[in-house]
Amino acid sequence: MEIFAHCANAPVRAGLWQPELWPPQHSILTLHEMVGDRAWMEIDGVDQDAVDASYERSLY
Repeated sequence: MEIFAHCANAPVRAGLWQPELWPPQHSILTLHEMVGDRAWMEIDGVDQDAVDASYERSLY
């Protein structure tokens, strides 16, 4: 999968509105996993459901 973030046409070129081009959902990392991967942080034991519930309670 490619992401072109340098112009306004990026979502169109990436096929964002074409579900048949989307990768399987189970192969997509959560935001927490992506940040942990890029920051070389240990993320074992993170309960994504707990993170989502926390966002619903306190994000806004």
